[in-house]
Amino acid sequence: MAKIGWAILCSLSIFGCAPSISEPASQGGVTVSQPDVGNKLALPMSEKKQSLLTGELILPPHIGKNTALTVVLTVSNPQSYGVPLLFSSGKSGDLLIYNDKGQKIWTWSEQMMFTQALREKVLGAGESIKVRFAVPAKLISELWGSDYTLQATFAGKATESKGQVMNKVTQRLSLKD
Repeated sequence: MAKIGWAILCSLSIFGCAPSISEPASQGGVTVSQPDVGNKLALPMSEKKQSLLTGELILPPHIGKNTALTVVLTVSNPQSYGVPLLFSSGKSGDLLIYNDKGQKIWTWSEQMMFTQALREKVLGAGESIKVRFAVPAKLISELWGSDYTLQATFAGKATESKGQVMNKVTQRLSLKD
């Protein structure tokens, strides 16, 4: 009896004290490991929603203090098939600027007016759409001297899929000499 108790005690000491990062969690048929980040639980990589389209923000290599900034969102279809899209207005996307505290300080679409006509487009396999945003020189001058986060969204909705069309795209923006 003592041998069985000793074996159980040894098993518990070896396996019962293993760190939680080695214990897989099953989520939606996918097995993921929870990373150890101290007292905070990090989301596993597989929880990031897969999207039909991919996005990339393109900025000029140099930004001047008193110069308008043109930001281009390139939306691409990496699928092997075309993705039918529906736009509920003339707006194809939006650009937001956040400060380091995460507060929204500017939104491109707030200065714009858009037609209220429905638009349809099929983004073919391997094709891209470019959406251009202009950030006024006055705003760049006012924001100069700090770092910001740009966030772009795509306004098209997939008509034949309930999945995420495109994840939000973010990029750091440093407005310093």
